[in-house]
Amino acid sequence: FITKESILHDQSDFEYDYETLRTTGVIIGVILFVSGILIALSEYACTHSA
Repeated sequence: FITKESILHDQSDFEYDYETLRTTGVIIGVILFVSGILIALSEYACTHSA
């Protein structure tokens, strides 16, 4: 059976790898930022040429 003690014990064993978490966050942020700029510029180019 699953008890509160076993759930709390499982959560206390889990540790974040902050270096990897930060690096992944920065990479995802840069990708979203660049893709957002490209989408904005391509929308502007399409409406400008039409």
